[in-house]
Amino acid sequence: MESTKILIVIGYSFPYFNSEIDKQLFSKCNPSEIIIQDLEPEQIKENLLTLLSQNKISFDQTKIKYVNPGKYFPIHQET
Repeated sequence: MESTKILIVIGYSFPYFNSEIDKQLFSKCNPSEIIIQDLEPEQIKENLLTLLSQNKISFDQTKIKYVNPGKYFPIHQET
């Protein structure tokens, strides 16, 4: 996670019951871009930002964008 530059989230909602593990993962991660590929990307983004803020993890410089979930396959020029 420490060397992650682009994080692609596919169909994961950052549920509360898993927040301790998510917190540990994100404390070691500082991506420049997060791509959310889901049917409800706004809710995923809200859950992610809530998790980060509750744990004082800042992704202020991170670009967050949505990708059509039609294929559920990460399509990015660096993948």
